[in-house]
Amino acid sequence: MKRLTLAILSAAALTVAGAGSLIAQNNPIAQRQTLLKEFGAVSREPGQMLRREAAFDLAKVKTALETYSRHAKVLPILFPAGSFTGETAALPKIDESRADFVATFGRLDQAATAALASITDEATFRANMGNVLRVCGQCHDTYRRPRT
Repeated sequence: MKRLTLAILSAAALTVAGAGSLIAQNNPIAQRQTLLKEFGAVSREPGQMLRREAAFDLAKVKTALETYSRHAKVLPILFPAGSFTGETAALPKIDESRADFVATFGRLDQAATAALASITDEATFRANMGNVLRVCGQCHDTYRRPRT
């Protein structure tokens, strides 16, 4: 039984690693930009809610948090070594600080998952959403070229 479990886990790990490699080889810049644009799209309304420019909508907040969590699991493989030239705002510092970069996406997934479990109304939204957005900001501040 122990050998079977080990074999299954090994096969799963190879499948995930192989899929990640395949994805990263197939225009990772365009793929990551698509996912990051989705982050932006699902962030607009929660941002408006935080600024009291829009009414609180739990369904939209949950959609944003689920998107953050789902994409945070995939995005690190879409920044393969050397993919920081051309139409990208990603900084080469990602290569220099790969472990921290990957950990940032882990923190985003954790923050989004915790917020999903905690947010049930506007008060809990206001208390928890900032933690998620801080992780986004940290990544932008560290690994993204400033907009000009």
